[in-house]
Order: sequence, then structure tokens, then C-alpha cells
Amino acid sequence: MSAEAAVQAVAWDFDSGVVTVTFDGEAIDEEALKAVIDDAGFPAEPAALPTAVSPAPPPLAVTPPGPVADALAAAAAAGRPVVIDFGAVWCASCQRLEHETLADPDVLEALDDWTLIQVDADDQAEVAEGWGVGVLPTLVFLDGTGRVAARVEGFQDPAAFLAILTSVRSP
Repeated sequence: MSAEAAVQAVAWDFDSGVVTVTFDGEAIDEEALKAVIDDAGFPAEPAALPTAVSPAPPPLAVTPPGPVADALAAAAAAGRPVVIDFGAVWCASCQRLEHETLADPDVLEALDDWTLIQVDADDQAEVAEGWGVGVLPTLVFLDGTGRVAARVEGFQDPAAFLAILTSVRSP
């Protein structure tokens, strides 16, 4: 397979100025991928994966009783990893996350063994405040032990979202 053929998709976000390249990591190494991108006229540097923001509130400790706490407790009892998606109906980036990223077939398949908890930050302000949410959307990723493994703010495209899921699954 040629280096160019290993590139599966290129996506860009004009708002943030970020270009994401999805590629077959078994068909191309980092040097060859960098060369393909450089040959296209773009200086290529690997991006750091979003990392956890500290301090993050511990699961359940600041979550008031109710459906979110119940869902977190059930996931913890089952050893399932969790994605908490804090958003609001008026938030354009939140709606985009829901309709583009969370509706993506690859994301849906990857989330099959996860618990997705969607929290409307307006309707459940106490939960959002307890988790220190100040920007929407905010995504909090918990590993199967209930530990906060990653926390990101703002829209995440499907490739970035899948990369975070993979990093939480394979620390």
C-alpha cells in the first residue's frame, strides 16, 4: 500500500483552524505520514492527545442524588467506562457534537461497551457545577474503575473523540 493510500480521511474545523488526518497506523509509519503531509505543502507536527485536566472532581463525590448519580453507580458496579457529556440545547457546539460526533457510526460502535451520560447543564446545573463545568460542551471520560481519565472542553470531531476513547481504554 502506498503512503498516500494509508491516509483514510482528512477533516478540518475552520473555527479552530485544526486539520485532522485519519490514517491506517499499520500501513504507514510516522515518518512516511509526515512526508505525505509535508509533500502536500503543510508542515506536519504530531498533535498531543487531549489530556486530563486536574483537579477533576471524583465520581459520585460531588454528584447529587438523581439519575446521573444512579447511572454513574451502575456503570461503576459493572466496571464500564463512562463518558459524561455536559451540554445545553442553546449551545451550537453541543448540538454539533451530538449530531456529528455522537451520531457517527464508528463512534456509536466504539461506545457500545461504554455508558454515555448526557447532562443538560441548564436543567442539571448542580451536577454541572459539581463537576466544575464552566465551558460547553465538556466531556469527562471515566475508566472502568470510575477514575477520571480525560476531560476535554469544546467540540470534538469523530476522529478526536475515538482517539480519546482508545487512550482511556489503553492507558
